[in-house]
Amino acid sequence: MTKIYCLILLIIFTSCKDKNTINGESDRKIVDNKFSVLIPSSMTKTSGLNPYTTFEYQNTQDDFYVIVMDESSDGFSKTVNQKIYDVTPDIKGYYNVILDHFREETNLKDFRVFDEIFELDKPEKKITFTMTGIDVTDDYPVYYRYSIIESKTTYYQIMSWTNQTNAEKIIPEMNKIINSFKIEEK
Repeated sequence: MTKIYCLILLIIFTSCKDKNTINGESDRKIVDNKFSVLIPSSMTKTSGLNPYTTFEYQNTQDDFYVIVMDESSDGFSKTVNQKIYDVTPDIKGYYNVILDHFREETNLKDFRVFDEIFELDKPEKKITFTMTGIDVTDDYPVYYRYSIIESKTTYYQIMSWTNQTNAEKIIPEMNKIINSFKIEEK
């Protein structure tokens, strides 16, 4: 009887743990009246993941990270006009700059881009895509789910990542975060 009781307790604790990590409850976070996004309750606010972020959350237990960066569309257009980037001054050009950055300035080998979704016929244009690679500094097989959203004045980048071995269970949360993103600009 004691063995059965212990087994039942183990099952209960294991199922509770899963509910507290991935695919659990989410909280809407509003940032500087610019945007809001749903973040899993299991993630905690952090800093230091990227020096250019507006917003950073992590769940180290599940190796799951989310950051949001924003850049004025005027600032991007100026850099294009100054010939700093050889792209068009629109969301497609911005997307190409991000991809070039990952190809040329990160330590990723076997870099791939796929699952591209271009939603350019909406008032708030959006490009969502996946990137994978192996970080050669620590042999970390990274999986990124990334989205760029263009408002009237700003490009927002939502970048979530995990280890490729965790990706399958975390992809639904990544997509939920991206799809919950709302521009709150006045």
